[in-house]
Amino acid sequence: MGQAISSMGDMKTEARFISAADTAATVERALELGDEAAAIRHLTEAVSRLIQASADSKIPQAILEAPDPIRDSRYETLIATAFAYAMSRRGEMPLAWMTDAKPVPTEWLWGGDGASKPFRDFIRSHTPDIFRDKNILTRERDWTTL
Repeated sequence: MGQAISSMGDMKTEARFISAADTAATVERALELGDEAAAIRHLTEAVSRLIQASADSKIPQAILEAPDPIRDSRYETLIATAFAYAMSRRGEMPLAWMTDAKPVPTEWLWGGDGASKPFRDFIRSHTPDIFRDKNILTRERDWTTL
């Protein structure tokens, strides 16, 4: 897993986009290995690169093509919604596959399901609508890396 992430390249150069398909495949592999932290890091990196790319950066269509389904439906919805969020942040229209993902069945605090009610309430109050509409709790700041 570390080898897959390290092969993404130098983080300080102009964004090299990570496709939704590669993101989904890497997330699924990490989850299969029981490494949710790696899944989170990879997804965050892929989305962050889209958000932080210069406004004149053209995102290649292959980067935005719908990924194959993965076994974890929560992460499938999260990947779609996160890519939709990135496109919206760039002022671009998300693709249908990004917005049509079904909401997760119950509210999910991404990366922190064991959190206290006050913490969940705090995160909920800082969750962008696009995620809250899919029953996913996450903050805007969770989607940018430095």
